Amino acid sequence: MFGSSWKKVYLCSQKQSTMECNAEEIEKLKTYIESMLGRKIEHPRDFKYLEGQIECYTAMKISVSTLKRLWGYVSCDSMPSCYVLDTLAQMVGFMGWKDFQNGSVNDDSSIRIMKRKLKASALSYGDKVVVKWTPMRMMVAKYHGRDMFTVETSENCKLIAGDSFHCSFIIEGEPLYLTDVYHPGIQVCDYVCGKMGGVKWDVIVDEKNQ
Repeated sequence: MFGSSWKKVYLCSQKQSTMECNAEEIEKLKTYIESMLGRKIEHPRDFKYLEGQIECYTAMKISVSTLKRLWGYVSCDSMPSCYVLDTLAQMVGFMGWKDFQNGSVNDDSSIRIMKRKLKASALSYGDKVVVKWTPMRMMVAKYHGRDMFTVETSENCKLIAGDSFHCSFIIEGEPLYLTDVYHPGIQVCDYVCGKMGGVKWDVIVDEKNQ
């Protein structure tokens, strides 16, 4: 939550432009973002993940310190900038903050439909990613930093436990391209998961790093 000195309505300024925002709208935007990411933003590692995912969805950057202030992890009495509000609104599928304000009033049912994306560098060491694709194939891969993963378990695919690979992005519904795949007995190669129909993914957070 925002500092106690925040008023009901704020003016967000950037150069000569201004936009109105209120605490209720900002809380709704934060809820939309957490819903899209499938996790509450409440621990330090969550803000690192959010920072990376913002860049993944928008190609824009918002610092961890700014996000901590906005989510109330650290106290702050200042207002969020237009840049921050516009970027976060774009993350959940709106053109910008004004579009979000209009859209959130006119359609309160759900966030706009977007393909789920994961930027590997948003993960923390030890996090695991579950990837599934047809026909009934699956792997669980552990993140080691610098876009490197090792396979922990797999089903019905050529990848086996102990294999390693590099991967920068995972986009739901699209093929997953793995590079520098190390598999015993063969040369280092590339591998594609979900050529037909793409992949689905979820993150398993390593609770030790909370």
